[in-house]
Formats: sequence, C-alpha cells, structure tokens
Amino acid sequence: MTLYEITGQWVKLYDTLTNEEASPEELQAAMQAVDSVEDALAEKAHGYAAVLRNIESEVTALDTEIKRLEKMKRTRVNAIDGLKARVLGAMTAIGVRSLDAGIGKWSMRTSRAVEISDVAALPDDYKVDAEPKPCKTAIKAALERGEDVPGAVLVERDSVSLR
Repeated sequence: MTLYEITGQWVKLYDTLTNEEASPEELQAAMQAVDSVEDALAEKAHGYAAVLRNIESEVTALDTEIKRLEKMKRTRVNAIDGLKARVLGAMTAIGVRSLDAGIGKWSMRTSRAVEISDVAALPDDYKVDAEPKPCKTAIKAALERGEDVPGAVLVERDSVSLR
C-alpha cells in the first residue's frame, strides 16, 4: 500500500469516526481498522526512514568527496600557477617574449591591473556594494585617463599563457 493510499484510508476513517450519523457498526468497524491503518503507516514510515538515512549518508559522503576534490583542485591550480611563474621568470630573465614549445607556444603579455593600497582613501564614486569595495574597472579607467585616484595606483604585471 502506498503512503497516498494509507493517507486516504485514514481520512475515510476519521470522517466515519467524526460523523454523528454513523451507525454503531460503522463506528466499531472504523475503530478496528484504525490499528491496521496505523500499523501500515508505521511500516511505511519505517521504510521511508531507512531510505532517508541512506540518502543522508550519501549526502555526507558527497560533502566529504567535494572537499577532497576541492583540495585536489587547489593543489592543481597552485601547480599551474607555479609552473607558469617559473616559465615567466625564465623568459623575463633571458628577454624572450614568445617561445615555441612544440606542443604549444608560450607568449608573454603585459597587462595593467589596479592595486588598492587604502580602500578608505578612495572616493565613494569608486566604491561598489553596501560594504566599501573598490570599483576597480572605474578606477583603472580613471587612472588610464591620467586622473589621480587617492589610494590606488596602476601597476603593470606580466603573465604567460599556453595556447
């Protein structure tokens, strides 16, 4: 019997037991049926509880696996960053801006990024969100136009990519 069917039987029994026009035989039959419906509900609830516990343990296992995979990902990303930094350092040291590596071509490029030295010193026009957070896009545009933005400077950074 499904939980839906059990619930339907329970509603019918309740209606019978609360019906003032029900005969004594109907009331007695409904009272006897209450135990069997309660037993069926308890059995079904037991099955649901077992399934629920299994799913909860799977969720716990998935959370653990997610943490393990996130740690593994961080390790891999750090390895990538370290390898790129070594290649960038070597290319910078010998003055090469591009390098054919057979399976890919290393190339250096110069980009400009905003470093915030003092968020409190920034004018409100360059802050976003309720919590003071610098709007680096607007700051970068202003600095590139030659405007002075207190608390921020434009710095050049080299990075490397493999295509």
